[in-house]
Amino acid sequence: MTSQPSSGFSREEYDVIVVGGGMAGVCAALAARREGCSVLLVERANLLGGCSSLSLVQPWQSFHAPPLKPVDPPRQLISGIAQELVDELVARKASPGHLPDPIGFAATLTPVSTDVLPLYLTDKLVREGVEVL
Repeated sequence: MTSQPSSGFSREEYDVIVVGGGMAGVCAALAARREGCSVLLVERANLLGGCSSLSLVQPWQSFHAPPLKPVDPPRQLISGIAQELVDELVARKASPGHLPDPIGFAATLTPVSTDVLPLYLTDKLVREGVEVL
C-alpha cells in the first residue's frame, strides 16, 4: 500500500494565495475571502502584522491627509477593511484610534498594541475562514 505525504493543508488548491502576513497581506486575504474565494495566507514569521508586530514600527500614519483648509478635519484616505481592523482594535482597548499628530508629520497617528495585534489578526483570519501557514 502506498500513501501520499500530507501537505499539511486542508485543500489541494486555493483560489487565492497571499504571500506575506503584514497589514496589506491581511487585508488582501480578508477581501478575497469575503468575495467567496478559498484563501491561504503564507507568512514566514511566527506572527502576523508585519513590521507593526515584528519590528515595532509604530504608530500607523497614513490613514488621513491634512485638511484642505485649516478649519476642516483631516481627510480619510484609508478605510474599508483597514479601518475595520482599527475599529475592532479600539473596541478591544488595543488602540486609542486615530489621534492628531502633535508635530504635524502626518495628519493623524494610529498607535496599536503590539502585544494584541498579532493575536487579534490570527483570530480574525481564522474566524473568517482564511487558512494561515
